[in-house]
Amino acid sequence: GRILDALAAATDPDIRMFQEGMLDILEGKPLVLTPDALYRTMIFLSQHYCEELTLKTVAKAAGISESYLSHLFGAHMKTDFRHYLNVLRLDKARILLTHTDLPVETVAIKSGYNCLRSFAIRAARLSRFSASSTAPANQTGEIVYRFIAQ
Repeated sequence: GRILDALAAATDPDIRMFQEGMLDILEGKPLVLTPDALYRTMIFLSQHYCEELTLKTVAKAAGISESYLSHLFGAHMKTDFRHYLNVLRLDKARILLTHTDLPVETVAIKSGYNCLRSFAIRAARLSRFSASSTAPANQTGEIVYRFIAQ
């Protein structure tokens, strides 16, 4: 009762990861163990995503080589380090833009981008829209850039 309620209300990443693992086990999914080095990397990235990060600095923080960290991302995360970091940063930015009144430039900086231009470029690249001549003619949705002086 109370323990399950407390777990359900938890926001701590460690507890959320535990919850997801327990749900997988209850649903009969095979248990997949995450290497400790990848777990340490995820914790480090969640705490330092807004800093200037390279594969080298993150690998050093996790106590592993750059090539092994790159391998872990490909094998377990199905993406590369740089893409994962950009998605993490943009997700943090989305949360700030949605739940605060901070100016866009402040959000960009708090999300790990050193300027508004690089933030806008990364957001556009990771969106599902394309300006390519080979893109579908009828892409649905809307991208709006509003940079208003604060």
